[in-house]
Amino acid sequence: MSEDREALVKQALADQTRNLERLSDTIVRAAEGRRDLPASLEEVIKQIATLTTECGEAVEEHLDDGLSEDTFELLQGALEAIRGGLDSLLVFKALEGSSYETRTVAND
Repeated sequence: MSEDREALVKQALADQTRNLERLSDTIVRAAEGRRDLPASLEEVIKQIATLTTECGEAVEEHLDDGLSEDTFELLQGALEAIRGGLDSLLVFKALEGSSYETRTVAND
């Protein structure tokens, strides 16, 4: 893989990973606060699919030309972000429609 191409792959992986991580955190916070999903389900799935595609293309290119160790680390982070995105949707779905009660208890 040429250095220019690898630099583009690394930048795309880093950017998309960061975006998905932020979205996943926001989804979990929304679930915990019993708020609506912060983005449409389609948008979340689209971000996961885009990052998955980037990972697949980077690995496919590795089979021919090789990738550097830091690119592999970015791939690992991207795969973790994908897992986090899917987990955030599961948390949201699990808490959807649930309610919670808070009580104030006086200390004696």
